[in-house]
Amino acid sequence: MPNYNGKVVSAFRNDAIKSVILIDDDYIPYEEIIDINNENNNKIDQCLIGLRSGDIEVDQYREKLNELKFSLKQSGVAREVKEYFNDLSIVCDVEKTTKDISADKIRKSDLIVLDYQLEDKDPTQALDLIYKLSTNSHMNIVVVYTNNNLDQTWLEIASCLRGSYNGDPDDYSITEGWDDKWNDFVDDNSPENWNPSDSAKADFLVSGNENKIKGEISRLLKNKGKFPELEILKCYLETVVSKHNKLKTDFNPTSSIQGDFDNKECQWLISGNVFITLLQKNESENNQLGIPKAEQIWSQVEKALCHWGPSLYRVVASELQNKIEDGRFSFEAGHSSDHKREAALLWHLINNHKDNINVAAENLLDHMLQDFSHDLLKERDLVNFIKETANHVTKDAKPHVEFEKGNEEQHKEYLLSLFEIAFSNTNRGNDKLNDAYHSDVIHTLNEELSTYKTLPKFVTTGLVMVDQDDPQSWYLCVTPSCNSVPGQVSDLASKKMTPHRNHTLLKLEKFTKYKEKLECATHSKFIFVTHETQKIALGVLDSNTNLPKIEKVVVMHHDDQPLEVDGKQVSFHSVSGSKLEYTTKKLIPVKMLRPIYAARFQNFQSHYEGRIGVDYVDLKI
Repeated sequence: MPNYNGKVVSAFRNDAIKSVILIDDDYIPYEEIIDINNENNNKIDQCLIGLRSGDIEVDQYREKLNELKFSLKQSGVAREVKEYFNDLSIVCDVEKTTKDISADKIRKSDLIVLDYQLEDKDPTQALDLIYKLSTNSHMNIVVVYTNNNLDQTWLEIASCLRGSYNGDPDDYSITEGWDDKWNDFVDDNSPENWNPSDSAKADFLVSGNENKIKGEISRLLKNKGKFPELEILKCYLETVVSKHNKLKTDFNPTSSIQGDFDNKECQWLISGNVFITLLQKNESENNQLGIPKAEQIWSQVEKALCHWGPSLYRVVASELQNKIEDGRFSFEAGHSSDHKREAALLWHLINNHKDNINVAAENLLDHMLQDFSHDLLKERDLVNFIKETANHVTKDAKPHVEFEKGNEEQHKEYLLSLFEIAFSNTNRGNDKLNDAYHSDVIHTLNEELSTYKTLPKFVTTGLVMVDQDDPQSWYLCVTPSCNSVPGQVSDLASKKMTPHRNHTLLKLEKFTKYKEKLECATHSKFIFVTHETQKIALGVLDSNTNLPKIEKVVVMHHDDQPLEVDGKQVSFHSVSGSKLEYTTKKLIPVKMLRPIYAARFQNFQSHYEGRIGVDYVDLKI
């Protein structure tokens, strides 16, 4: 896919890299060169005196002179790197250590060219920098060069980014008798001698896949002993990773690492927003290894990005960020907005009780983002970039097949081909291309189309909630939004209830098997959400009666306490015999429907409650 690779390189290198920093301890800053020159002359004089007196070894001083010569030569190479990037209109700085550079300067550098061993042949300084960059909100590309074995360097970087359990294996588990179980395992198997292959360790680091290591252990234990149970195996794997984890960072289950270890031509890693690729140091005079040439560095970034092959979504996101950072996008509304509109938004912002100021501030930001989006869509460059990139995702795309009676099979084949393209472009885990994958993708699409990522600050129309104590009980708020604004009462009943508020909810029916619901998604009877990693469908109508289940409730402290992620106390009415009772439940907000979807489901409630009762008497004679 040469055209797609071109878009990747454009979005992540050519248009993205505006600043470079080279960090190498052999580099000598210009301000030190004069001092070093004087020092060299003095040392040469001492050498000559020593030679005349016969008190000094020639080889000893030759070695010292060679070291000084090499440092000066490396400074020359660093200057060439700087000039190369300057010729590309890229700002390039050179430093000899990370210790004297502000964290902000490194964080804002788009490309970091990094000597792996910055101090006494120790990679700790470089590893610490890479680890911190992995949590950076700014995208950084790091080219690491070293005279070490690249396989070992890759494993060390990946292990630090993933983290590991670094304590005593005896304390790994709180299971009763664990220490005895572990010690028996060590005594019986001597796992310190197992030495799994680097490729198997790399596979585990980037995917969590234990199969390669399991296979190697099985072959080692053939006819010798029992295969270790799962918890023992996990502890053993942590000890393996910990040996490479020079920073001894703790394992982070939420971290995600991708990479290619087996491609020896171009090894790379990505974790968070840091992308790393490895280069061997260049050999120079006297078999000394030094800074790679600038052309090598620039070319290595291109090769690594093409091997990574980021998804279309990431490519477009990077290009959007490039436009914003490069100033090629003009935020028209930001400097040509009607002053009365600005005054109106400011008045609304400051005319709020201090408890509601966050909501008003978010409203102002929402208005500005809408302006931003409007201006962005007027400039067609990015839209055209998306279209062109999508066209280059694959060269095997089938022509569009519209669904018609009689061409069901062709239409199905066309849809399946789209899944293959999407899977190839985006899959970075252990997913398999099957029916479950198809369902997950379309469920996710429906969720993206119908919901917001952010939650409101109060219970309002379109809010989907779940009972904290009963994960089978789900609700959708269908109260008109004008009746749910805190502090804004529309009738006497609401005024009497303040700070609490009457609300109308629809009781939803939960389905964990949602494939058949996707087949009729356009019937608008289901809501698709993800809760605690589980994808579910929520039925708006009762599956037996095909009618909505309506609950009249009171949301406690609706007006004076904002809605938080840990939920709201809601009072439900119930009847015991002839006695009216109240049951309080804590409802947790999960998703917020977009207005057009919320209105669609609100219509079920209004239609049901607004139906006309027929109480006339027929005459049939």
